[in-house]
Amino acid sequence: MSVSNFLTDLVGGREHRKNVVTEEEIMAMMRLGEAEGTIQRDETEMVNDVFEFDETRAYEIYTPKEKIVFLHENDTVEDLIKKSIETGFSRFPVYKKDLDDVVGMVHVKDSLIVKDSNLPVKSIMRDILRIDSGMKVDDVLREMKRSKTHLALLYDKKGRVLGLVSMEDLIEEIFGEISDEHDRKIE
Repeated sequence: MSVSNFLTDLVGGREHRKNVVTEEEIMAMMRLGEAEGTIQRDETEMVNDVFEFDETRAYEIYTPKEKIVFLHENDTVEDLIKKSIETGFSRFPVYKKDLDDVVGMVHVKDSLIVKDSNLPVKSIMRDILRIDSGMKVDDVLREMKRSKTHLALLYDKKGRVLGLVSMEDLIEEIFGEISDEHDRKIE
């Protein structure tokens, strides 16, 4: 007997399993609450997005390689600072030979502790999380939390870099588009 079956039997048997509420029932209650005015539309959408989150794959939300700003491992800390000011980004993947040869990442805040801004960024480089493009985004989130990182490099089956998934990408899957002071206003 499994531990979960034992515990189920201990607290009243299997009839409690019949009381499980499904996603469909929760969404029906949310729509009813919305119709009655007790729940707002964006709250219903957020609950729905939570349910869809564990079904979403990394390849559905990633930023393609062509839109990513990379740094070469021999670029200087000064280059990192300039690139951060120019783009508004704080984290950058670092490559060695080409953009499929990513060796780590740098965070602009690490430049604050460097006395010589002519040092190469590889001297302050961190590891970067590498994920398969088919990985579920809830697993990506768990890996980011475990690794204490906000970026994951997305690879295809041939080992080529497809792009990045950021913590912001994951959060936006549930809460919708997030704009901060560094996002450029598009008119």
